[in-house]
Amino acid sequence: MISQEDSYRITVIFPRDGVDISYDEANKEITDLFPNAPEKVYTLITFKLKTGKKVRVEGYGWPYHNVDEPEMEKWLNENEPIFSGITLRDFFNGDRFALVYTENPELTKKKFNESNLPEPFKYPYGTEHSYDLARYYDPLPEANKDARRFRAALL
Repeated sequence: MISQEDSYRITVIFPRDGVDISYDEANKEITDLFPNAPEKVYTLITFKLKTGKKVRVEGYGWPYHNVDEPEMEKWLNENEPIFSGITLRDFFNGDRFALVYTENPELTKKKFNESNLPEPFKYPYGTEHSYDLARYYDPLPEANKDARRFRAALL
């Protein structure tokens, strides 16, 4: 049985080197979309995916049930439009994403920057994995190649 959850977390992961990011001070038209937000400087961050790139979405597709949020249930469970006929699936399949952040553009650029990420993980084994006995012996230290080093012992 799959249990329904009353809270939901969706993570959108952008491809490394696959997105162009712009940082602009949010204009009045944007800040008016958030009438209860305090008066301060906000940044509109726009993420534009490069050709052929897609975001990876984690957490989307789980059953959701929350009696206090019937509209959200429809967005998540029935693929109902959220705004202007756009569904979450449409949104995630798009190539442009926008986010409003509560800092000025200069500080926001320092925080939302690929250079803050660690290097991509790579196994230290190279990219050539076809079988070649000679190549597999090359990484072994010379001392380990000596047959006398690991003599068989009988107990």
